[in-house]
Amino acid sequence: MIKNFLMNLLLSFLWVALTGSLSYSGFVFGFILGFLVLWIMNKNEEDRRYFYRLPQIFSFVFYFYTRCSKQIFR
Repeated sequence: MIKNFLMNLLLSFLWVALTGSLSYSGFVFGFILGFLVLWIMNKNEEDRRYFYRLPQIFSFVFYFYTRCSKQIFR
């Protein structure tokens, strides 16, 4: 799982370097693009846990962020 995450980070940094725009949105787009590339190229059954766990983590962070912002702006 950590191998896939590090490879995804490498691909996202590579995307930022190739596009030449050092921005948060470019990094996030590169991260999503790297995730999709790794998902398509995945052949190892053992590494599939990364592709189920990462969306769950992001959904939890998004849920937590929205709940906290609703409490702040209430």
